Amino acid sequence: MKTRARFFFPLLIILLLIGERRGLAQQPSSAEDLNMMPEQVTRLLKEHWTFLRDATDAFLKTIEKKGDFETTEEFATRVSREKGAYIAKVNAHIKEAKLDKRLFGVLLKATLKSYDADTRIYTVGCPTFVELPYDIPTLVCQIPPNPYVAMDDTTQGGYRTSRMYLKFAPDFLWKASRDVAMAAKQDEASVYFKVRFRLDLSQSGFTDKAIIRILPQDVLLVDQSKRLLYWNHRL
Repeated sequence: MKTRARFFFPLLIILLLIGERRGLAQQPSSAEDLNMMPEQVTRLLKEHWTFLRDATDAFLKTIEKKGDFETTEEFATRVSREKGAYIAKVNAHIKEAKLDKRLFGVLLKATLKSYDADTRIYTVGCPTFVELPYDIPTLVCQIPPNPYVAMDDTTQGGYRTSRMYLKFAPDFLWKASRDVAMAAKQDEASVYFKVRFRLDLSQSGFTDKAIIRILPQDVLLVDQSKRLLYWNHRL
């Protein structure tokens, strides 16, 4: 029995290490990916938006009209061929940027407004948002309906603006013990909401415009300096 145990425990440790390495390999997101400030996310989105805009415009230009000496069947074949090339180009970009595997996280500053010691409810605001590329006829951004993360596209001062924000009504009500609430208030400068999300640039269902899908995975309330998780909600 002792001999079997002597072999079993080293084998168990080896299997755990292999499993851990496999898990890390499946999640290439770095600490930088998961702790981005809003302006960093804006730059990230702008980079991929620019690529997709240019690729989409080039594709649509090649199929905007049927040639004078081209039959309807030949035109349909050409459209199908060009669409396949366009989708392949986008997929290559996704693979190169590892967007199919990376998980991103954006930090949105939380404001601890007031605490009710009787109900143990902390009223928390979040005025911070992420500026998004505005929609154009051939390219739009979308966020699927969910309880907390939303986007809007408006005109301010004559300029089009689009943003991603937390849709509290109007504030977040956080259930917290008094000790936790006091500790959070003392370290308020480090308290953030974090939205973790994926980017989906795939265009397999393309019709008349490209879509960048921002896919929120969860929302967290965290203390960044102490690496504390106060609250989270899976989306």
